[in-house]
Amino acid sequence: MVLFCDYISRQVQADSLAALVAGQLAGAIDRKGRASLAVPGGSTPAAFLR
Repeated sequence: MVLFCDYISRQVQADSLAALVAGQLAGAIDRKGRASLAVPGGSTPAAFLR
């Protein structure tokens, strides 16, 4: 399934993505006891990682 969302700013987009990913990672940790996350280098993921 593909979900498209419109955001009012890049910061709101980054915050929403961070919350979604944090939830997915927490779920994986609960189920498996561990989780991994790979992100691109450079400045692309900077707002998400803050």
